[in-house]
Amino acid sequence: MHRTMKVKNIVTLKLQKTVTQIMCVVGTGISCRQLLKDYKILTVTFLFVIEVVCFIKKHKFSLEQNVHVHDYNTKKNMDLNVLLCNMNPLKKM
Repeated sequence: MHRTMKVKNIVTLKLQKTVTQIMCVVGTGISCRQLLKDYKILTVTFLFVIEVVCFIKKHKFSLEQNVHVHDYNTKKNMDLNVLLCNMNPLKKM
């Protein structure tokens, strides 16, 4: 993963932690794990995963499966065909 993306993700998670601490009126040293559970708040990361799963479910018929890529039978022929990209040009920036 690109370093800038990692930093942005960390900033987003810290922001969610700060907002949770303010909403629950607790100090900055208090862990948010139990607060998130008590108030049934989903983490930003979990919300992203849910969005991706919903997108795949909604568009599953328009996404290409491995069975449509290969002329021969493969073990994972019903899996979605994932195109990998080369991130090396981005690392130079």
